[in-house]
Amino acid sequence: MLKGVNLGNYTLRALKLSYARCILNNQQSMGL
Repeated sequence: MLKGVNLGNYTLRALKLSYARCILNNQQSMGL
């Protein structure tokens, strides 16, 4: 059970990081 929760938190964190990185890349490509 705890493993599943930790895995879920890890995937959420990874998704947030990749999402933020995507936003940063989009801003840089737009010249902001």
